[in-house]
Amino acid sequence: MQPGKYARFGAALDRCQSPIERRFAHALLFAERSTFEPSGDEVPWHIAVNAIGVVLGQQVPVGDYFVDFTFTHPDSSHRYAIELDGHEWHEKTREQAARDRQRERVITAHGWTVVRFTGSEVTRAPLSCAREAYRIMTSRVSGARVDHGGKAVVETRAADRPAA
Repeated sequence: MQPGKYARFGAALDRCQSPIERRFAHALLFAERSTFEPSGDEVPWHIAVNAIGVVLGQQVPVGDYFVDFTFTHPDSSHRYAIELDGHEWHEKTREQAARDRQRERVITAHGWTVVRFTGSEVTRAPLSCAREAYRIMTSRVSGARVDHGGKAVVETRAADRPAA
């Protein structure tokens, strides 16, 4: 483990804007089999990268909004925006529901696929939510599989490569 890993991940947890974001981030970064390490790049919202190159972002600007978490991969055009919806701020009123739908349309118009989890899902099973989000990303990005040595292997399909 590289020096300062827990300090850098701790700073990411401190930036979480709600308890459910904190639980989700903790599940991704500190899970027993997590391969995420702190990101070495200069993009401030890139908090971690894993063994197959999946970049985890936090509070990523998209249009006029900030997405809770993102998964991207440098060899893929697929980008995933992970939104965590606590009951207090999402769909409690018609106005909140309308605001959330507008937000989702803007994020989608910027080329992101939105994956949503309710606050109840994250509170009840944060690790399951984190695994599901990650599985969605890796299934589309690379057809990632596990080889006999237990290491994830990237097999980027031509359709996943960014246009030249």
